[in-house]
Amino acid sequence: MIDKTDLRIGNVIMDVNAPVTSFRTIKAIGLTKVVYDNCITANFEAINPILITPNWLSKLGFERKGDYWHPKKSWHRYHLIYRQKAGNYILSFEPEGLKSTFQLMAFVHQVQNFHYALTRKELNIRNS
Repeated sequence: MIDKTDLRIGNVIMDVNAPVTSFRTIKAIGLTKVVYDNCITANFEAINPILITPNWLSKLGFERKGDYWHPKKSWHRYHLIYRQKAGNYILSFEPEGLKSTFQLMAFVHQVQNFHYALTRKELNIRNS
């Protein structure tokens, strides 16, 4: 299940009733349901977050350099670091002249939300 307070229009999620390889883009958020592609509605219990994977990072326009994933065409100083032993991703944000901050990231919508908060631009999904 997903925390509905984390969601915003434009986030991608998985419908528990759809094939695992498919994803949905949220178009509207209500008190008890979301609306996604083709005006389909679903209760919050019927949607799941999408785990961050190398494939998803590529779809979101990130490029890999070792264990680091950087957003392409972005002047913002942040990247995701893959920690192989822990099997998770850490977001590292390095604002100029300030101390670096780190945040554990597990789901695609979290990366989408951070990028949008920082840039006011969506991470567009690319077919790969």
